[in-house]
Amino acid sequence: MSECHLPDVLIVADRARLAQVLDNVFGNARKYAAPPVRVAGALEDDLLTVQITDHGPGVPEGELALVTQRHYRAANAAGVQGQGLGLHTAYTLMDAMGGALVVANAADGFSVALTLACAERQHDPRRHAFRTI
Repeated sequence: MSECHLPDVLIVADRARLAQVLDNVFGNARKYAAPPVRVAGALEDDLLTVQITDHGPGVPEGELALVTQRHYRAANAAGVQGQGLGLHTAYTLMDAMGGALVVANAADGFSVALTLACAERQHDPRRHAFRTI
């Protein structure tokens, strides 16, 4: 990883599951792309979005909506060992924590956006939608 810019904030998440999500996303970047991997964060409405962008070929546009499905592997993953579980597992865990995982092609690679609630505003009703698993 060459760049990392994240706001200093507490989030609502299951620590072990969030580590698994990040391991899966960075593992995919390592398998299918080249350095650098950029990590940036933004706060909006008490939500933290972490954008992880690799420097690789991306995913064919017609397959973007499919890469978070169980056992789906994009056509350009042929020849690379895997079972199509990494992004699916990450997507499922983010959903279970009340967060979101969104994939997109970037100008120079592939991007995964992870969104989680901030823990700093106890009275925020959205906080109760975010849970640990």
